[in-house]
Amino acid sequence: MIIRNRKSELNKKNITRIINILFYTATIFLLGINALTGENIFLVIVACLLSIYILCFNYKKNIYLIFFLLPSLNVFISHENGFSYATIILLISFLKYIIYRFGEIEINNKFLIFFLLLVAYELLHMFNYSPSEATALVRWAILVLYAFILIADNKVSLNFRKLTLFFVFGIFNSGLLGLIGLFENDSEYYRFEGASGDPNGFGMSVLLAILFLINIQMKENQMKTNYIALIVIMYILGLMTLSRSFIIVSSIVFIIYFIYSLLSSRKIHRKVSMSIIGVSALITLPFFNEISNIIQSIYNRFALSNSMSELSGSRSLVVELYWEKFSEASLLQILFGEGLMGYLNNYNIRLQGTIVGPHNTYLEMIISWGILGSFLFVFFLWLVFRIGKVKFSGEVTFISLLPLFSFLFYLLSLQSLSKYITYFYLVLIIMNLYYSVKNKEHNHSQSKGFFT
Repeated sequence: MIIRNRKSELNKKNITRIINILFYTATIFLLGINALTGENIFLVIVACLLSIYILCFNYKKNIYLIFFLLPSLNVFISHENGFSYATIILLISFLKYIIYRFGEIEINNKFLIFFLLLVAYELLHMFNYSPSEATALVRWAILVLYAFILIADNKVSLNFRKLTLFFVFGIFNSGLLGLIGLFENDSEYYRFEGASGDPNGFGMSVLLAILFLINIQMKENQMKTNYIALIVIMYILGLMTLSRSFIIVSSIVFIIYFIYSLLSSRKIHRKVSMSIIGVSALITLPFFNEISNIIQSIYNRFALSNSMSELSGSRSLVVELYWEKFSEASLLQILFGEGLMGYLNNYNIRLQGTIVGPHNTYLEMIISWGILGSFLFVFFLWLVFRIGKVKFSGEVTFISLLPLFSFLFYLLSLQSLSKYITYFYLVLIIMNLYYSVKNKEHNHSQSKGFFT
């Protein structure tokens, strides 16, 4: 009887694995066809396929799916009407999560109180909002809650290694879609952005994924050759963005990492760092000319910049304009801000006739929520990190801090508070920070297969 039950369980797992493989293969194939043809019908089919998957499978598989989709969410925006299928997919997933776990959710009370306070604070600005901005605020609040509930719900256990692999898998899917766009593009100058819609954003996701894979190997005290190969290939994808932010941040991080590895007493540090260098040489030598062209393009981007404004892609000019307007604002505006969804139209900063954001998350925070709201938001994030520390109880190491430091540096050149993808990245960063192989409840699921 026991043998029959075990065989039945194995058959169910095998069927589930096959269904998952077929589903992800079909999704990637249809997205590729959509990238080649530009026909909206394929995007609709993929959105329907994803929605059916979310409704049919449990909430954990839905969460893994979301992290697979993160690097390519921009592809789900219909350029005909500006409608985002990705938002609908995430909202359906959140609804499934609430229904599936109704009566079992055990959310930290402090988290809930301060989250509601933050939303209430943003609601204070709604009298200036248009109907579309008010709708955007509702979506933002729901999806930020969905992201952080993965940390705040004490009874939710996710396999961080598996989550990272789905995220990495998603980066390669995004890269594949980006390569299709590269072949379709006739321009002599092209910055690779995968399917993310932004070279800087794609570069940041690549760097985070690389550092997650390094940290997992350090925590598990085991080098994995396939991880090393993934790290090197992803770094090449990052270089293809020609992103100054990626070059500067990744260079600083890896110089620090290699120095730390050489000085460390643990053999695994030197083993992984030397393997990265060795595999980099093996992979890049056959493509020496292509890599040289990428490096030359990066050099040209830096060399042709004669001023700080040009070097930062006019970001320093935009920051200066926003800061001047904020400094001239009333005391009420300085204290309470203009609201996250409304500051763009209220400030009305334009370049070449187009409204532009501050391209700096720290400045965006002060402008949106003022001094008082900024303190509230920072305290809320600190609370989420504290909850993560208690929940996952892993030891914070120098290597596990690198993704957080990289993310904080990147925020100097990105405006990201109104983008819910930012908060899902923060979930990965928190789980990485406190990752521990000893904590089986949160870091190891019962199923070992990637697609199980």
